[in-house]
Amino acid sequence: MKKVRAVAFAALLLALCLLCACTGGMLPSTLEVTEGGEETLEATGFEEGDEWVVLNDAVAVVEADGATATVRGVGIGTTEVHILRDGKTVGTCTVNVVLPPLSVFLPEGLLVLKKGGKASVRALMGVPYEDDAEWTTSDRSVASVEGNGLTARVVAVGTGSCTMTVRASGYEASFTVTVA
Repeated sequence: MKKVRAVAFAALLLALCLLCACTGGMLPSTLEVTEGGEETLEATGFEEGDEWVVLNDAVAVVEADGATATVRGVGIGTTEVHILRDGKTVGTCTVNVVLPPLSVFLPEGLLVLKKGGKASVRALMGVPYEDDAEWTTSDRSVASVEGNGLTARVVAVGTGSCTMTVRASGYEASFTVTVA
């Protein structure tokens, strides 16, 4: 009788392990990544020949090296990362790409001005905004900045490049201003 119970228990453990692998037990169920940031995923039970796949590369991309993968947040949203074995999903992780705690929105992705030119920039908070933002420039001879909360006005003063930094609610974000 003891031998039958031991065999039944072993069969139950094997079934649970298979169920776990088939329902995504190889990976954590969820992963949060900031837009522009990256996080690491570790797969348990990964086998040679297994393949990492992301369903929506407009949200996240995956670079894998065996059982370890780096997930980079590309755009705000949700997607899934799958591990395929012989064409079948054996692991799934839902990836949520969120706004970083603090970032600066630049319509063109960069800020290039002519001497005397002006531009408005806006900081975006991915966490509750608690206090006034502080805007600074690394070189006032290239560009000045005057902040009003999460919005700032940048004025091109002289030729060159400098770094603008905004600090708010304990976070910091920077961007480069080039004056031609």
